[in-house]
Amino acid sequence: METEDQGNKTKGRIGFRKATGLSLAALLFGPLLLAGCATSPSPKPDEHLAQPRKTPVEPIAPAVMKAPGFMIGHAGPLIVVFMDPNCIYCHLLWDALQKPVANGQLRAKIIPVGFLKNSSVAKAATILAANDRAAAWANNEKGFNDNTEEGGTRPLAHVPSKDIAAINTNTALLQTSGEEATPTLLFCQKHSSDTNATEDETSPRITVEHGIAMHALPALIDSLDGNVSAAGCTP
Repeated sequence: METEDQGNKTKGRIGFRKATGLSLAALLFGPLLLAGCATSPSPKPDEHLAQPRKTPVEPIAPAVMKAPGFMIGHAGPLIVVFMDPNCIYCHLLWDALQKPVANGQLRAKIIPVGFLKNSSVAKAATILAANDRAAAWANNEKGFNDNTEEGGTRPLAHVPSKDIAAINTNTALLQTSGEEATPTLLFCQKHSSDTNATEDETSPRITVEHGIAMHALPALIDSLDGNVSAAGCTP
């Protein structure tokens, strides 16, 4: 993933990661000043381009399913999404997921992480400490400030150490997916549609994507085949 020096512009991919020597790097398709050095312009959903990164992640599936987070949805294939409470792309994806989740097209396990800003860990841990984590995250998104790229969560005065530790563990797990970037999605799709393919070649396989094109979300949902589970992909 590309980074940039203060005041310079660069082309990068959708999503966020921490840059060396800086507290935050906001990387998207097209020219953008480095967040933390300047406020980035509000992105348009159709400008978000996913990168074609398809990495088998079966080895981390058990840890992903055990990781503390919360579920949304009541029907449909299960996907997993890593989100930072201060990630504007996570905010856009959260909003985009609400209709298909409500319609029973998919379920999602949200795994909170914290690395983008100094407040990210405390906000994520505060959400993890809530009695209703899904509602707490929804409130974070409801109060999201697009201009400052800050989630609406007000951290607890004394965040439980166990929840801070859990967020740090979640973030370390995210790193094993190939990049410390959000949103990162794990989902199951058919490996091949070739009628001559073997059963192994057509069986669903967990795929990881670091970033998602909002306009491509409906097609992604239609392509889901099976659930992310501790065993890998299951029906």
